[in-house]
Amino acid sequence: MGKKYAILIGLNYKRLGKSWELYGCINDMLMMQNMLIDAYGFQKENILIFRDDINDPDSFPTYYNILDAFRKTVLSLNEDDEFFWHYSGHGSLFDDYGVNESDNQDEIIIVYNKNKKATALLDDTFNEILQLTKCKITMIFDSCNSGTMGDLMWNYKYDASRSNNKTISRSQENKLTIANSNIGIFSSARDKELAADAFNNEFQISMGALTMAVLTCLRNNNHNVSHLKLYVDICKYMIENGYEQRPQYTCSTKVPLGKFMRSDIYELVESKLLLDEPSKEQIETLSIVDTPPTIKDNTRSESRKRNKHEKKHSRKTMRMYFI
Repeated sequence: MGKKYAILIGLNYKRLGKSWELYGCINDMLMMQNMLIDAYGFQKENILIFRDDINDPDSFPTYYNILDAFRKTVLSLNEDDEFFWHYSGHGSLFDDYGVNESDNQDEIIIVYNKNKKATALLDDTFNEILQLTKCKITMIFDSCNSGTMGDLMWNYKYDASRSNNKTISRSQENKLTIANSNIGIFSSARDKELAADAFNNEFQISMGALTMAVLTCLRNNNHNVSHLKLYVDICKYMIENGYEQRPQYTCSTKVPLGKFMRSDIYELVESKLLLDEPSKEQIETLSIVDTPPTIKDNTRSESRKRNKHEKKHSRKTMRMYFI
């Protein structure tokens, strides 16, 4: 069995003032940590935590700490190893002057600089590191404007309103090919959408809408499900629970290879006692229609109206400081 490592980031931004503050991001991180340990066999010592309610200089979510940990971890892993990333916090857009963005804007997450002020970490930076990886990678961004975070080539979008029952559209986002064929990224909202800082009625705590959806849908699938089926389940969850945001899934190959596999199932597969194939109950026919490459659009979208589940803030901020 290969090694399993994870980086989990939860930023509530309380130290930056009320206008920045979110309420559920650290809860998201802690819930994800419990799931990785209990369901997927991750060892606690192999899970790196970054949170902004502590003052430990090594665990504080600065640009350098996060990027250094991400780079060193994923580049140390081999093809049989697994890496899991979860970020919960603010996201936004920034004008892109290169040629790799179909909408001429970079997607960013908001972390801290060395002076504990807000700064941006760009999707281009993630892509540069992902280009060099070999391991299986799953990333989750519970933040606004995160649809194409990572700049992976293939885009999947769920649309239940299609009249021809083709509920998933697949398109090529860019031409940035990556040799690693096993990278999948779940994003809370499309590039022009906000993401909800919501409330979990079951546990009576604030959480992000995407994180709640991921945890619920994984549990409903007995923690054994392909990336693509999980993505469809997440989108259905959002619609059924009245959220306006539409999650997005991107991957490094035209046909997604990623999957979540419970630790006991994984051990059986590794020992050849169980074939690495889904059961009939796990197979769901998914209708996919290929669409042309995304057309460039230089306009910015208006902020979406908050729905009944959202707290005071969406996971977006317009004030920005750079390193």
